[in-house]
Amino acid sequence: MTAADAILENANRLFQKRNYDEARKVLHGLERSGFESLEMRLMLGFCERLRRRPFDALRHFELAAKAAPSDYRPPFQIACAWDELGDHAQAELWYRQSLSLESHNHRAHSNLGNALQDMGRKEEAVESYQRALEQSPSLSVTCYNLATALFEHDDPGPAVEALEKALSLDPDLVRAQFDLGTLYWLQGESLRAEKCLEKVRAAGLDHLISSLDYVKANATSETRLFGDAFDVLRYALDQSPDGGVVAEFGVSFGNSIRFIASLTDRRVYGFDSFEGLPEAWHHEPEGMYTTRGKLPEAPGNVEFRAGWFKDTLPSFAMQLAEPLVFANVDCDLYSSTCEVLETLGHLIPAGGVICFDEYLGYETWQQDEYRAFQEYVARTGRSYRYLGFSFMSKQAVVVLDS
Repeated sequence: MTAADAILENANRLFQKRNYDEARKVLHGLERSGFESLEMRLMLGFCERLRRRPFDALRHFELAAKAAPSDYRPPFQIACAWDELGDHAQAELWYRQSLSLESHNHRAHSNLGNALQDMGRKEEAVESYQRALEQSPSLSVTCYNLATALFEHDDPGPAVEALEKALSLDPDLVRAQFDLGTLYWLQGESLRAEKCLEKVRAAGLDHLISSLDYVKANATSETRLFGDAFDVLRYALDQSPDGGVVAEFGVSFGNSIRFIASLTDRRVYGFDSFEGLPEAWHHEPEGMYTTRGKLPEAPGNVEFRAGWFKDTLPSFAMQLAEPLVFANVDCDLYSSTCEVLETLGHLIPAGGVICFDEYLGYETWQQDEYRAFQEYVARTGRSYRYLGFSFMSKQAVVVLDS
């Protein structure tokens, strides 16, 4: 064994013990010495992923892929990094590349399902989840993800079955307990619902319980529940008035704006700095979801307004000749959502629809998009109704009545 091999083995021991910072230091020392190996690159890339530095991770994984073009692991890790960044189209390409090298990889099939679902391709996602479960039937999280794709408000049975399967595999999957309890509630099975929700309370996930309580208090007979984010977008756009302006605030790699644009012949405006989050948000660092200034691919009816909201929204408001009838607000941040509502809210007519992407169902939901909207309606006196919610994707759809 060479000295470099011994150092790599030590780094691997640290890595296996999950002492990732120390492993990274050892590996960087090896890298500086000119040593090169597939395992070193894979470990370095994984360490950078854990540090929420996906572009740095990509550099290491791409070097690993060049060094070992027939190994399925580097393209799998490249796909995971693109997924974390939010470029699910790139992730799909690399998951498929990994599967072309090793088709019996349930993680790649499952992750591919997630990427497909995050691009609005639900039916293909279901096929990928099912393929993963054929290879490894004990994947509780894949069963859960399958449930999100299968859920239909008027026919929750298939999603209930998938959630029950997930919990039979892992009774401690509390998120599945919550969603199963919610679907039991939707079906009118209050005793079964409460049994699930008691486990959620015992786990201390008060943000889920408070979200459900809010929905129960504010839902009407027309309010629908959803599992899939793109089902929410489709429904929300369908409820908006004909004519008028369609816009998205927070575009990133363009997954949702491409979907919205495919549903309408109208021009769709997309607002984003394309530099990532302007400030840290929960566990996401400032700059997360950046495209490094690159505009995403989009259909011809999409027009991007690149820049920070403070620079792009005021001029747009002055130029707008038609009402803003549909807004997909994917800002995440309280401050950014406030900018959208304060600058453009008066241009949304009665009957206009807003789809909020991060509205409820997470730890600080009452401090972000929800808070910004509640402050807006309190300040303006505008009335509204909820048309839909998705606990699984954290969305809410509102229609302004006045």
